[in-house]
Amino acid sequence: LDARGLDPMGSGLVDVAIAPEILPFVTHLLDDSRGVRGRAFALFRHPVERFASMFYYLQTAHWEPTYSPHMANYTIMEWAKSPRAESNWLTSNLCGGVDGRQLTDAHLETAKDVLRRKFVVGLTSEMAESWRRFRSHFGWEESTNPDAESCMKTMTESGGGVNRNDRNRGIERGSAEWDAVASVNAFDVRLYEYTVELFRSGT
Repeated sequence: LDARGLDPMGSGLVDVAIAPEILPFVTHLLDDSRGVRGRAFALFRHPVERFASMFYYLQTAHWEPTYSPHMANYTIMEWAKSPRAESNWLTSNLCGGVDGRQLTDAHLETAKDVLRRKFVVGLTSEMAESWRRFRSHFGWEESTNPDAESCMKTMTESGGGVNRNDRNRGIERGSAEWDAVASVNAFDVRLYEYTVELFRSGT
């Protein structure tokens, strides 16, 4: 369903909306004309771990429009050095889609400000606590449906829904591969460190 121009948020018919990407959602589905304001919530993963997970996923995701069979022959080090690899995806998106390789410290400060003012932050490494905070902030009551609670327990405690392709294939912190990926995602790494600070402070 194409909801562009229908102001689904301002209509009062939508309580929660899930969006895989920030910019298209803000551009097409938010309308200030009714004065309705929202608060975003999101789970954040260390950008090096996210990059590695995406790399392993793209090696086998033949159903994706961007799939290339050549990916299967890449090492993660080669992919990190490729111009096709993602660079500072989150900081870029929070700054309106600026090229991740053209970011400056000013962009990073803008992204921090957006996170601080607009988001309730959670961490994938702290799933249970993150979900507790989301519930508390938005006033979501616990479900009386045992299946719903069982599903949530699976998601928060045993890693349900994670990318199976990167199980036991992560890159070691401090390794050459880790440093290479961190280098091309330096702004996202710094933004993630700030996100952890927000989470620890309960902001």
